[in-house]
Amino acid sequence: TGATPAAVAAIFTALGASAIGCNCSGGPESLTSVVREMSEATHLPVIAKPNAGLPEIIGGQTVYTMSPEEFAKGTANLVSAGATIVGGCCGASPLHIAALGKAIEGRVIRKPLQTDTLYFASTRKVVPVSLSGPVCLIGERINPSGKPRFTADLQTYGTEAALELAQTQAKAGAHMLDINVGAGGLDETKALCAVIDGLSAVELPFAIDTADPLAMEAALRRYCGRAALNSISLGPNSGRLLQMAKFYGAVPVLMPLDGYHLPDTAAGRKTIIDRLLKEAEDYGFTKGDVLVDCGTPCVALCKCNGSEAVEFARLMANEGIKTIAGISNVSFRMPKRNLLNGAFLAQLMAAGLSAAIVSPTASILDMAAACNVLRGADDYCMDYITRMK
Repeated sequence: TGATPAAVAAIFTALGASAIGCNCSGGPESLTSVVREMSEATHLPVIAKPNAGLPEIIGGQTVYTMSPEEFAKGTANLVSAGATIVGGCCGASPLHIAALGKAIEGRVIRKPLQTDTLYFASTRKVVPVSLSGPVCLIGERINPSGKPRFTADLQTYGTEAALELAQTQAKAGAHMLDINVGAGGLDETKALCAVIDGLSAVELPFAIDTADPLAMEAALRRYCGRAALNSISLGPNSGRLLQMAKFYGAVPVLMPLDGYHLPDTAAGRKTIIDRLLKEAEDYGFTKGDVLVDCGTPCVALCKCNGSEAVEFARLMANEGIKTIAGISNVSFRMPKRNLLNGAFLAQLMAAGLSAAIVSPTASILDMAAACNVLRGADDYCMDYITRMK
């Protein structure tokens, strides 16, 4: 209830629907924008069954006054908007349907959307993530690390601090929000569900970030949208989490970890991801249906940590696989962290990064906007120009 047409299309497509549609309405014209929005967020057939106008009371009887010819003309236009199956709802008689059949005879049906783009969605906003489009920036601040007020709030399962963090990041320009409540001494399932509920007024889609499978499933069941399941590594829970992602329509984030081991090299990480992708296929996922985390331990531990993450992003992009990275991990315990984070984001985007978990500071958003221009993901540079005014 209250969802946008594009959000409905993205969510229902992820849940395994065979077709998506709309019906009733005030008549064919009122469904034009609905059909167009749906068809731009799904590869599935789009059904449109409008009313023959609005009912009137004439002589004590409910009457639909729209003629078959007017109905047919309006509904035929829905085919141009993206509908592949059309019919009639209230007030549409056999005469209306016969006229519609004649009106669409020989009409070329718009081809279904063919894209490798992933669509994340809340009930009110759809966020596309692709190999060639603008990078998706996922706000990282909803986590207990270094946030005493949020941590204290979690102990009583309160959500006021989380809501402030969400609103601040949304205002700053984040496209999605990472939700992590991993503080000690609390019921993580209860806390995560409380935060999911408490952020229902926030329109940005979520990446649900927990290592607890029970908490993850409870949160996915609670969330009214299509989320990222962050994350799945190679181990005893991988199959369970993949099955969970499929059932709830979430996008699995695959982590190049074997247990708790992150290989030092891009080639080593690829070996683990190849195994995870093979397992994901058993649950109906293709390589285009997932995000792969680049793995970014802090560069202070090893000088190659940054460069190997960049090389891994390049390897994945060359194979048509979308990647995600936690940007601020690389600069842990380093001075001028924002400078390192911006440089790291730029190198990853040049290598084909699709999404980044970041603190959405002005400098990070400026860097992302500039890199979007240079990789051809900002038509006429309009987003960059608008941001820099």
